[in-house]
Amino acid sequence: MSQGWRGTVGLIKPTYRTGSLEHLIRVLPDGIGVIPLYVGIRRGTQGEFTEALKIAEEKVDELASIGGVDLIHIGGAPPFMLLGYDADHKLVERLTKKHGIPVIASTTGLVKAMKELSIKKVICLTYFKKELNTVFAKYLTDAGFQVLAIEGLDRDFKDVGNIPEGDIYSFAKKQFLQVGGADAIHLLGSGWDVYSAIEKLEQDLQTTVISTGQISIWDILRTLKVREPVKGCGKLLSQYL
Repeated sequence: MSQGWRGTVGLIKPTYRTGSLEHLIRVLPDGIGVIPLYVGIRRGTQGEFTEALKIAEEKVDELASIGGVDLIHIGGAPPFMLLGYDADHKLVERLTKKHGIPVIASTTGLVKAMKELSIKKVICLTYFKKELNTVFAKYLTDAGFQVLAIEGLDRDFKDVGNIPEGDIYSFAKKQFLQVGGADAIHLLGSGWDVYSAIEKLEQDLQTTVISTGQISIWDILRTLKVREPVKGCGKLLSQYL
């Protein structure tokens, strides 16, 4: 049987960082092919994120030109959040119409997932600095959600893939309890390895936890019409496919 018999997704990854791609491929059900390309963000600065969408559009063109791709997913929430709510939706709509292939993005998937989960009040946690977090909060607010808090875990951008599970869990739990609860905790950014902490946080805090990588998997499966629940990555993937 050929690879990608349930669909092939072209992935545009924001950085060359290892971890998120490998996890996505392991988690996706059998029969889904993956073709990755990279934008090449290295420092995580606002300037890089602003330039990233131009490069991403070129990668969309490249993936569409090779043929055999059923879906194109543009990863990386920060560039789209800097672009602004609704502008990101218009961009993927334009690219979808241009190529005749569904094009989705981290932020458009985030909005769909939060609505699917009936999330209204959210705590957003990142590994970015305050100035970027302010932009992210505005995006979520413009999308119709109430941001109860947004905080960044202080780490160098190049090292976020090495943040221990315990640090992520403790950071999220502390912020959740300080605020007094929320409909959800959003772990923004695909660079940190949050998967092992998601179900522990959901269980211990009796809330919903969503993450950038998890939402990407959910949106890919929903768009490809693959309704196979995924265990071990939180309720979004186990209950809402």
